[in-house]
Amino acid sequence: MKHRVTKRGIALTLVLAVACALLFPGKAPAGALASEVRFQVGSTACAVGYRHGPVMLVRMDVAPYLRGGRVLVPVRFLARAVGVRDEDVVWEEKNQTVTLKKGEAVVSFTVGNPVMEKRVGPAAPEPMVMDLAPEITNGRVCLPARWAAEGFGCQVRWEPSEMTVVIRSKSGGESE
Repeated sequence: MKHRVTKRGIALTLVLAVACALLFPGKAPAGALASEVRFQVGSTACAVGYRHGPVMLVRMDVAPYLRGGRVLVPVRFLARAVGVRDEDVVWEEKNQTVTLKKGEAVVSFTVGNPVMEKRVGPAAPEPMVMDLAPEITNGRVCLPARWAAEGFGCQVRWEPSEMTVVIRSKSGGESE
């Protein structure tokens, strides 16, 4: 029995390590996009479900929180949830602006400003007024989850009983 538990523990550790490498690599492979990510208010663990694999928990350094009836999530984890690679997240300290890019879609947010700018391809940016501005919490930029996810064509669902935002990527991981 003891030998069996050890093998199971090693196997579970390897599966989680591979899953973490797929979702949070330096450069995300195209097939690594999670189909669903769950951010629970107050929890530093987000649940990540892959198209063909188990659900795993990933630790964040700042927990999602409620402000004005909206859930704010640290930008890096929210970007990864919608399929934006780390190198496609750009922070401009001077303007306090964060820009996310995925394929032809570019979405920009400015701390303290409730206007999100979305651009697809060579078209001019389209300003969209949000009901809550991004903010900095514990040294991390946090974005309104729904606005950021929908900016890349993801579906967003709120589960009030669990205080959880569920983000589901489009089939194939493509943005609109």
